[in-house]
Amino acid sequence: MTPTPSAVVPTASTTIPDASPVDTSFLPSTPAVDLATSLRAAVTGAAVALHTKTATHVDIDAFVLVDADHGSRFPAAVDLARKAVDALFNGRFDKHPTRAVTVFVFSSQDAFQRFCAARTHGPCPTTFGEYGRLSREIVMHATRGAETLNHELVHPIVQEDFPRAPAWLDEGIAALYENPVYSCAKGYVTGISNWRYPDVVRALDAPDEPAPTRLDALFAMDTFTFLTLDPAHPEAGPTDPAKENRHYSLARYFAQFLDRRDQLWPMYRTWRRTIATDPTGEKAFAAVTGRTPGEADADFEAYVRGLAPPATENPCPR
Repeated sequence: MTPTPSAVVPTASTTIPDASPVDTSFLPSTPAVDLATSLRAAVTGAAVALHTKTATHVDIDAFVLVDADHGSRFPAAVDLARKAVDALFNGRFDKHPTRAVTVFVFSSQDAFQRFCAARTHGPCPTTFGEYGRLSREIVMHATRGAETLNHELVHPIVQEDFPRAPAWLDEGIAALYENPVYSCAKGYVTGISNWRYPDVVRALDAPDEPAPTRLDALFAMDTFTFLTLDPAHPEAGPTDPAKENRHYSLARYFAQFLDRRDQLWPMYRTWRRTIATDPTGEKAFAAVTGRTPGEADADFEAYVRGLAPPATENPCPR
C-alpha cells in the first residue's frame, strides 16, 4: 500500500497486515479457476460493489481497471497501467497473476471516501490507495496518478512471483516505482527520488535506528517490525507511523541504490530461488554484490546523501 503519515491500517477482514508475513498457509484456499473466468467474476463483483448494472472497465493482463465514479482521471490511469505492466514484466517479474485483481479508480476524493464508508463503515485507511491481499482489490484515488497506481500494482505481482518475499522488499520495490521513469528505453522502468527523500535522511540521522548498521537492520526486519505493528493487535495499525515511514523510505532508496547498479533484479531472483536456505536474503545480496549488507552500508549512505536537492542523477543505464 502507499503509506502516508496515517500509514498502514490492516483491513477489518483479516488480522494480518496488507504486507503479510511469508507464511500465509493458514489462509483459506481459493478454488482454481482460469484467468478468463476470474476476470469475468471480477467485473461482476465490481458492478455489485458499485451498485450498478455494469462496470465500465478495461482489462490489462490480470488487472481489471474499473472507472468507479466515471471520472476524468480514468483514461490516464489506463494508459499508465498498460505502460507499467509491460515494463514490470520486461526483465523484472516473471510470474503474472493467475487470478484477477480489481482496480477501483476514483477521480473524486468524495466518491473514494463514500465507497470506503459503504464497505467498511469508516474512512479509507490511506489517503490515496491500498491493495487487499485477500480481496485482491486495489482501491485508489487517482489524484497522484503514477505514485499510487504503480505502487499498488506491484503488490499482487509480488504476491504471485515471490510469495515469500518479506514486507520490506515488497514495499521497497513498490515504492521505487512511485516516481517512475519510462523514457530510458522501450519497456524500461526505474524510479527517481520522490517525497520520501526527507524520511530516508531522517532514518540515516536517527541515532537509535536502525542498528547495528542500517542495511543489516533492514534485512533482519520482519513484517511487524517494518510496519511497527503490535503482534498481539496488528489490526490497530502502526504504533509509530513516523518510524514506519522511515522504514518505507529506507527500503525504497535501497531498491533504487541497487537498481542503479543493475543489481536489484539479480538479487531478487537469487533470493527468490534460494529463500528456503536464505530466509533473510543476506546470502543472495552477497552473491550478487560481493559483500554483506553491513559492508555496503557506507556506500548506500553516501549514495543517498548525494541525492540531496538540488542534486540530480541520470537514472538511465549507461
